[in-house]
Amino acid sequence: VSSGMRNMGGMSGDPTPDGVPERVVQATIRLLAEQGPSAIKARTVASASGLSTMAVYHHFGGIAELIRAVADRGFTELGRAFSQVPVTKDPIADLFAMALMTRRGARENPHLYDLMFGLSTRRATYRPLSDSDVRSSGRSPACRGAYVHLAEACARLVSSGRVGRQD
Repeated sequence: VSSGMRNMGGMSGDPTPDGVPERVVQATIRLLAEQGPSAIKARTVASASGLSTMAVYHHFGGIAELIRAVADRGFTELGRAFSQVPVTKDPIADLFAMALMTRRGARENPHLYDLMFGLSTRRATYRPLSDSDVRSSGRSPACRGAYVHLAEACARLVSSGRVGRQD
């Protein structure tokens, strides 16, 4: 991931013409990188986005929903990075490349990484939605999108005969 999970700039998956949700998500990712989870408050995010707090609530409903969107963005970017890993004849090397990409992203924005994998919820100042286990259990479409690359590489490893099939 060239700019890692910290910046994730240039992504324009925002379906709204004004780009407000994208601005809010990007600002939140920057705040996580620069100040950590305690900075994720409607007022702080709005200020960093150059918007009002009403814009945050209008587009996301609240901080918990914004946090979910940010985690999903992280998984979308991770999936995009995984899709850039060339498939070689060595599935172990391919899995190692994915692991290095994940590690790089985790080092560039550890708070985003923690958020994506459900680690921040125990020590952060914000509260995730009660069904946040959907995201951290792998049922989020964004998480599944990243995971499919990993699962395919693991299937190739098993098919190569270098490891045995496991449950």
